[in-house]
Amino acid sequence: MNILITIIIPLFYGKKFVRHLEEMLIKNIRMLRNDSAYEVIFINDCPEEKIEIDDIIDDNIQVSVINHKENIGIHGSRVEGLNLAKGEFICFWDQDDDWSDDYLAEQLANIQSVDGVVCNGIYGQGAAIMNDTEDFNIVLDNVSYLCKLRGIMSPGQVMLRKSSVPDEWKKYILKTSYCDDAFLWVLMKDAGKKFNLCDKVLYTHRESDSNTSLNRMRNVEALEEMRRLIVDNNLLSETNREIVVKTISDRIYIQSLNYSIDLRLEKVQEQKERVLAFLYEKNIKRISLYGLGAVGKRVFDTLKSIGLDIVNVYDQSANMDEMKVKRMDEIDDNDDLMILCVLNGKEELLKKIQVGRKKAVAYIDDFLNECLLNS
Repeated sequence: MNILITIIIPLFYGKKFVRHLEEMLIKNIRMLRNDSAYEVIFINDCPEEKIEIDDIIDDNIQVSVINHKENIGIHGSRVEGLNLAKGEFICFWDQDDDWSDDYLAEQLANIQSVDGVVCNGIYGQGAAIMNDTEDFNIVLDNVSYLCKLRGIMSPGQVMLRKSSVPDEWKKYILKTSYCDDAFLWVLMKDAGKKFNLCDKVLYTHRESDSNTSLNRMRNVEALEEMRRLIVDNNLLSETNREIVVKTISDRIYIQSLNYSIDLRLEKVQEQKERVLAFLYEKNIKRISLYGLGAVGKRVFDTLKSIGLDIVNVYDQSANMDEMKVKRMDEIDDNDDLMILCVLNGKEELLKKIQVGRKKAVAYIDDFLNECLLNS
C-alpha cells in the first residue's frame, strides 16, 4: 500500500511528549477515512534519552524511531527523516505543539496540486499567527514573503509535497536550531514554488523552553548562520538574495533589541523599590500597555510583579486571562502613562494613538532606559 503522508517528529528530551503526540496522530489519521497508509518517523536527537514507541494500534500507520548516538540538531534531524520518508506529502511536527484533530484532513484537502499548504495557528497569549488579508497575502506571494519572513512561524503549519523540497535545504544544514524552517520557505519561494492557504486555525504553538533570553541569543546566532550560508554559497537569485539578506539583518536587529529589553526588565525587578519610587515621584502610578506580543507580555508580567497598577491593555487581536484586552478604537486617558510595547512601525503607531489622547505615551525602550537611569 502506498504511503500518502509522512509525519516527521524530531525529539529532544521529548519522551514526556510522546504519548500526547501519539493521541493526536491517531485522531488525525482516523479522521481521514480512506484506505491510504501513513508513516510516522520519530527522530530522537537526545543521546541521553532512548525513546521506544509502543505500537500504535492502527493498521494504516507505520511507526519508526531513530535514536541518535550523537546530537546533530533539528535541521539535520528533519532532513534525516525526509530522506527516509516514503510519503507523497510531508509534515514536520515539533514535539511540544498541538494540532487539531482535522489538521491532516484539512491540509490534504487544500494542498490540491501545489507544493505546500499553510494553515493558520495560535501562538503566545492566544494571538493568531495570521490576522488579516495582508498576512494571508504575504504567505501566498513569494516576493512579499521574502521581504517579511512572516506568516509561517513554524513547520507545524505546513504540509509539503516531498518532491518540492529543494536539494539545497538537504545539502546545507544549519547547525544552530531556530530558523531551518524559514530557510526552507525562502528556498522554495526563490524557486517559484506555490503555496495554498488554509485559513482555519489548525495549529497551536507551545513554548516549553522558559529561558527566553538564552533563546533570543541563540536565535540571533541562527539568523547570522543562515545569512552567512546564503551569502557564502550564492544561494537564491541575486535580487532575492539581496532582499532576504536585508530581511534577516532586520530580524537580527529586532532579536538583539528583544534581548536588551529582557536584560533591562530583569534589572527593573532587581531594583523595583527604586524604580517605583522614581515613577511615583513623577506621578506615574497607573499604566496602560499597547501591544501584547512577545515584548508586551513580558512587560506586563514584570510591571505587575513590581506592583504597578496596569489599568488597560490594548492590542488588535490578542487575548489574556488577567484582564480584558481593548482595541485601538477603545483607547482612553484612564492612566498616567501608556507604554508602546512594539519594535516595528513605532512612529506610525504613535501618530495613530496620539489622535484624541492627551496623556503621555512612551516607547518601551525609552521607558526602561529612563527608569534604570534615574532609579
